[in-house]
Amino acid sequence: MVYLWKTMAKKFYLILLAGLSMAPACWLSAETPKEIVDDFELQKAAALETFLTGELADEARLEALEFLAASYQFLEENAKHVTVLSRRYDLLPKGADADLRQLIGRVVEPLFKLHLDDGNKGLAEALLDQVTDDIAGHAEAERVAVFFESLRRELAVPQLGDAMKLAFTDVEGEAFDLENYLGKVVLVDFWATWCGPCLAELPHVISTHKKYHAQGFEVVGVSLDEDIEAMKDFCRERGMTWVQACDGTGWEGELARSFGISSIPATFLIDKDGRVAATSLHGEALAEKVAELLIK
Repeated sequence: MVYLWKTMAKKFYLILLAGLSMAPACWLSAETPKEIVDDFELQKAAALETFLTGELADEARLEALEFLAASYQFLEENAKHVTVLSRRYDLLPKGADADLRQLIGRVVEPLFKLHLDDGNKGLAEALLDQVTDDIAGHAEAERVAVFFESLRRELAVPQLGDAMKLAFTDVEGEAFDLENYLGKVVLVDFWATWCGPCLAELPHVISTHKKYHAQGFEVVGVSLDEDIEAMKDFCRERGMTWVQACDGTGWEGELARSFGISSIPATFLIDKDGRVAATSLHGEALAEKVAELLIK
C-alpha cells in the first residue's frame, strides 16, 4: 500500500513538472502577477485531476483532493470546489471513528459556506442533516450538534435575491411593514450604539440618506441595544430620522434571531422589488450601490 502511494505521488509530480515546463512563455506575456499565479493554479489543478484518475490508495486520494480543493478555492471555482469537497466527504470515515477535525472543519464547514454563497440553502441544510446521521455514535456528536445549531442560524440570513419580509412595531409604537416601501431602495441596518464598527459606518449611512432620501432611499434600523430610551436619544443627537426597531433584549431580540444575525453591523440593501440586492456594504460602496439601484 505504501509502495503504491509513493508510486502515484511520483507520477503526480512528473505530471505537474511536465505542465510547468511549457509555462514560462505564457508567464512572460502576463500583465499582472495574479495572471501568473492563476495560470499556475490551473496547471496544478489539471495535474491533480489527472493524478486522481489513477489507481490510488484512499490516503493518497484524500490528500490529492485536499490539494485540489485548495486550488479551486483560490481560483474561486465554486462548483468544482463543491464537487471536490463532496468527494472528500464520501471517502472520510464516519460514525464513531470519524476524525471530526478533518470531516467537520476541513470539509463540512467550507462546503456549507459554499452552498450558502451559491444561494443553495436547501443543500446546506440537507448537508447538516446528513452529517448528523453519519456521525451518530461518535463521542463528540452532541458537541457537533450544538455547533450545527449555530450554522443553522445562518440559514435564516437573507441572501442575494431573497425577498425580505420585515414587520414590527417601532420604538414610537407605530406599525411598520417593509412591503410599504416597495418601489423604493431600502437599507435594513442591524446595529447598536455600543458597536464600534457600526458607529464607524454610521457617517456613511447618514450622508447617503441625506443625499438620496428625496429620490426614494430609505433606512430601517434594527437596534440590538438594551436601553431603548438611550438609543432613541443617540438617534436624535445624530440626526438619524429613520424608523427604528428595538425591543431591549439585545441578541435575543425576535428580529435578530429570525434573521440569523450573529454579528453587527449586518446590512441588507433592498431593491425596488423588495429583494436583497447587496449585503455588508462599507464606506462609499453604499452610496454607489444606492445610486445604481435608484435609476433602475
